[in-house]
Amino acid sequence: MVSKKLVVAAVLAAVIQAGSISAYAQGNYTTTRLGGQTRIETSVKIANNYSNSSKVQAVVVATAENFPEALVGSTLASKNKAPVLLVRKTVQDSEGTIDYIRDNLKSGGTVYLLGDNNSVPSEVESAIRSSGSFSIKRLAGVNEDDTLRLINNEVGVSQGTPVFVASNSDFPDALSASGIAAIKGYPIILGSKAGLLASAIDTLKAIKPSMVYILGGALVMPDTVVNDIMNNTGLSANKVIRLSGQDRYDTSLAIVKYFNISTKNAVIASGDNFPDALAGSSLAAKNNAPIILLGSDASRQKAYLKSVGINNLTFLGGDMVMTSAKMDSLITDTPAQQTPVVQPTQPTQPTNQTKPSSNNSGSSWRDHIQSGGSVVDDPNFHAHD
Repeated sequence: MVSKKLVVAAVLAAVIQAGSISAYAQGNYTTTRLGGQTRIETSVKIANNYSNSSKVQAVVVATAENFPEALVGSTLASKNKAPVLLVRKTVQDSEGTIDYIRDNLKSGGTVYLLGDNNSVPSEVESAIRSSGSFSIKRLAGVNEDDTLRLINNEVGVSQGTPVFVASNSDFPDALSASGIAAIKGYPIILGSKAGLLASAIDTLKAIKPSMVYILGGALVMPDTVVNDIMNNTGLSANKVIRLSGQDRYDTSLAIVKYFNISTKNAVIASGDNFPDALAGSSLAAKNNAPIILLGSDASRQKAYLKSVGINNLTFLGGDMVMTSAKMDSLITDTPAQQTPVVQPTQPTQPTNQTKPSSNNSGSSWRDHIQSGGSVVDDPNFHAHD
């Protein structure tokens, strides 16, 4: 972890050769980057920052290959004051997480495994068991949706607690809400464009929420979802609030602005890739910090941070995910450009030149994962909306 504070208008950049950690600061911002060379390393760095050299009573372990279990588990992690750690398919690829648990979980502490053996493999579970005297509790249903129901049941929120409803097919909106969910203790329920599945409806009926916050516009969460919510909760239309914007970044800001948490802290995550930010919700809760998505254009996020006086920023991800240039664009002010003086020149004869055409194409992050690829660990892959 690196932290730099400046009280001058000049820009300072410091690069520390420790995995993939660097910090950039300007003005009155304090910035910290938590990022490793892989998604596992990043989750461990976030966990180390969370525990801050103190041992924890519980940890939540989820797959790094997909987002639903880790994001729905954000409220469980917050309730148990536990960091979220990620694993992959093998013990070798999950070694950093296993080592963290061995060194930082109290004897007799609880390890929550989210999902079945396809999510957290049995060999990884065995390695965790062998690393210390811990209680292992696996939350796994007959399918992914049932697993999410079991995770929310484990949280055990009281009836009347508000809930978030987000898409189960795309990560940004649920990721944006995961920090608020962890801070407030509000469960996250996932749905599809076709509506809510039976286990999601069972969760709504059990909680009897006083408010439901739908994350994303009608293209992501259509009115069929709104109707399912109202029909199964008895809530009136004014108790079902849609938080959305023209894109994922506007939606992220809409969520943050609606809840308007009084804080000087924010967690900044990439809006293009999910794994490096999956573990950020517990840290967001500890620091009372919303999670704000950042893309190639930082102007909206920059304006919001200035308007509310947030000046302590934690960036999640290594440089392949959260580039130094992207960080710099958020925390530095671009100086006003002067209009150049154009000197008159002699006219030239037109030439026949053809500009090369560009053709940008790419598959979705979900197709990439299903074909065996990695969103974060493949520097040549860029996720698309």
